[in-house]
Amino acid sequence: MIAARKLFDMAVASNDKGDPFPIWGTCLGHQLLQILATNISRNDVLVETDSVGHPANLDFVADAAKASRLFGGIAPDLFEKLA
Repeated sequence: MIAARKLFDMAVASNDKGDPFPIWGTCLGHQLLQILATNISRNDVLVETDSVGHPANLDFVADAAKASRLFGGIAPDLFEKLA
């Protein structure tokens, strides 16, 4: 948490100066960014729920992926394995 706060503060300071400093947050990382951005305790965010994890398929759409910034530059042989 201490390291995440330092990196987040560095990114905010850099962005405020007009020098982009992106931070990627996936899953728990995205949740951590939300906690850091709102500057509240994680205990205020986390609540008891009765939800259960349900896996779901992610459908890879080749035409849309080829035009995206994330997947557009993937080598053709790797792209075929994903599609």
